[in-house]
Amino acid sequence: MKLSLRTEKLNSQNFDYRIDHNSRVTFSKSADSSKSKNNINFTSEHFQNSLENLWDYIRADFDEKKSKNLIPKNKRFLKRNSTKATKDKNGNKTFSQTETSIAREFVIQLGSEKEGFFSDEDSQRYYEQIQNFIAEKYKLTVLKSDLHLDEAVPHLHIIATSYSFKTGEFSKEFNKKNSYEAMQREVFRFCIDELKIDLEGYDKKECLGADYIAPAVYKREKETIQKAQEFCKNKDSLEKQLISARETILSQKASIDTQKDVLKRYEQDMNELELQNKELKAKVSTLEDKVEKLKSEIFKLKQELKQRSNMQQHQKVRKQLNTTEKSLKSTESELSSLISTERSEIDIREVEQFITDSTGTDRRKAREYLRLREEFEKFKDRPDWQEAEEINIKELEQELLEAEQELLEAGFKPTEKNKVYEFVNTQENDVQNDEILNNTL
Repeated sequence: MKLSLRTEKLNSQNFDYRIDHNSRVTFSKSADSSKSKNNINFTSEHFQNSLENLWDYIRADFDEKKSKNLIPKNKRFLKRNSTKATKDKNGNKTFSQTETSIAREFVIQLGSEKEGFFSDEDSQRYYEQIQNFIAEKYKLTVLKSDLHLDEAVPHLHIIATSYSFKTGEFSKEFNKKNSYEAMQREVFRFCIDELKIDLEGYDKKECLGADYIAPAVYKREKETIQKAQEFCKNKDSLEKQLISARETILSQKASIDTQKDVLKRYEQDMNELELQNKELKAKVSTLEDKVEKLKSEIFKLKQELKQRSNMQQHQKVRKQLNTTEKSLKSTESELSSLISTERSEIDIREVEQFITDSTGTDRRKAREYLRLREEFEKFKDRPDWQEAEEINIKELEQELLEAEQELLEAGFKPTEKNKVYEFVNTQENDVQNDEILNNTL
């Protein structure tokens, strides 16, 4: 679709004709009179039906503003005619009168019969926005506009004056060099960027000249600007997020300090336990040596008992054997208790949680471990119960150890010291990441 835009200065010879033509007072051969009723007309309160009346109307407004000190007193009104001096071929000066233009017509058309054009409804919407853009961009006062829908292609006629009834000044935008070409570029860009009209009929680079930006590049730049504007709008929200992030970091640091204290106490407890464990191992080693000696002594006593034929000597050896066996039983019981204390026991609550989280064989292994654990705890320090229930505490302890091994193989992982380190390190990494985010914000 093509954009067609032309402009023309209005003077006393053509002003009345353009008004009559645009208003359909005079007949147009290219118009369908049956559709002329569909034309959309706008007439400003400042509109005058002749250029002479327009000059007088503007002069009266100018003088009124000047009398009310709304414009400087030394400000002069625009001359209706200017004298221009030129030289002829012989070098003689000649003077000519040129009429000053205070009104201008703009004719704008989107599309063509060949390429297609917009519907009447879309045309009204687009042309109204283009009219407002031109008036604002070039500081013009629109006196009259006519949207012709009775010809082959909808188009807009705008009659405007360069005088501002708000400031009492004349716009000088069209006095600049190449102002017409600049206006074409600005309107063309407005149609592409704001109205989203794809003007394929134009060579965009040629039309926009040095201001041309490839569509993809322009889109990226526009998105960047929009993001920056959005960031500024959300500044308050971002500041609140930053304050919240700082508070979170401080809270996490306090949590880490607390966990470090817990870890320190835990390490102290571990050191104490290791020391106790060393002492227990030494006692275990001593008791194990004692057991071996007692067993060896019992073996010798039993051999000696077989060889003794004298009753008195036999009873003496028997008595000594009984005493040694009791001592062995007591030593083994003490040894069993120390071994049980030395071994780091699994927290029952963790096993119960493992039962809740697991299924099938793993769950059965965990339950079997708890059963054996409960039975072992019940009988380990009660030799009388062991004898009454015919419980072999060593075999029971061995079953418990095997059940514990199967539980570990099933995937159960008891709490370990390194998990405390892992927690503290994770918290420190989180705080470092938050500090990086904080610095970025």
